[in-house]
Amino acid sequence: MRPLCLAAGIEAGGYSLGVQEAVVDFGSEDSFNLAAERLSRHHPLRLSASTVRKITLRHAAKMAALEKKTHCLGRLPATGPSHIIAETDGTMLPVVQTSGKSGTDRRKHRQCQWKEMRLCAAKAKGNADAVYACENESVEELGYRWSHCAGEAGWAVESQIHVVSDGAAWIGRQARQCFGANSSHLLDLYHVSEYLAAAQKARPDWDNNPMWLEKQKKRLLRNQAKQILKELEPHLEEEKCSEIDTPIRSAWRYLSNHLEQLNYADAAAQGLPLGSGLIEGGHRHVLQKRLKISGSWWRKKNLHDMAQLRIQRANNKWDQYWKSAA
Repeated sequence: MRPLCLAAGIEAGGYSLGVQEAVVDFGSEDSFNLAAERLSRHHPLRLSASTVRKITLRHAAKMAALEKKTHCLGRLPATGPSHIIAETDGTMLPVVQTSGKSGTDRRKHRQCQWKEMRLCAAKAKGNADAVYACENESVEELGYRWSHCAGEAGWAVESQIHVVSDGAAWIGRQARQCFGANSSHLLDLYHVSEYLAAAQKARPDWDNNPMWLEKQKKRLLRNQAKQILKELEPHLEEEKCSEIDTPIRSAWRYLSNHLEQLNYADAAAQGLPLGSGLIEGGHRHVLQKRLKISGSWWRKKNLHDMAQLRIQRANNKWDQYWKSAA
């Protein structure tokens, strides 16, 4: 019997919950080497990078397991925010796979590749804090989590869901399935401008006119996309050419396929975003800040678990987790 260890909640060769929280706090923000260094600078103990890694990944796996237990969204409340802004997109993160027999140097058999991690977010109009979730396997599972983000952001019966995206088919499909008729889908203005900028460079008379692109942007903001199509149409390249060599046709096709998602005038009048800055910023500070640092390559499960850990921090559930772990 070790009364002191029992009272402190530690075991031989283990660490107190307070130390573990400090370790995971540092390990979730920096490389495990740097986390160990910073831990020793602020606390009177020295741990190896491998120990920091082990503790951080163990708690990351527990947080990921909690995320799987998300309950059904259930009935929406009668009142809530007038608008919920909902966005989703994917980002590429580094994954490593090793092969070879046990006892051999598996570093010689490793394969490094990039895997897509889809992130979704939702927030009430006028609210600075967003709710995040991520998924790297099933698009349908991501949609389920996306609806939960909207629910935690205050989604009510009368709320309008304002979706902004780059026009990917899977996003439109999930938006319809998750949010139904009380939603509108807007094409990210920056992506549209990129297509038009590429088309401008294809013709010298447009390229030499610095106001050509600005004119098209003003047309977009006035819901005059059909006038843009009319101007592009006489100059379409032949269909047999590759997409790289047909910037005008690419812009024309992009706008034609998303005409119902170009209602910028109404969105601007209601003070709703015209771009997907919410999810782009989310990729940077929720996932990429830790999972895409130089030299980091992750095993698939560890990448998933660390992503869920980052989600817990972004959603302000950090204290809730450690209180339940006590």
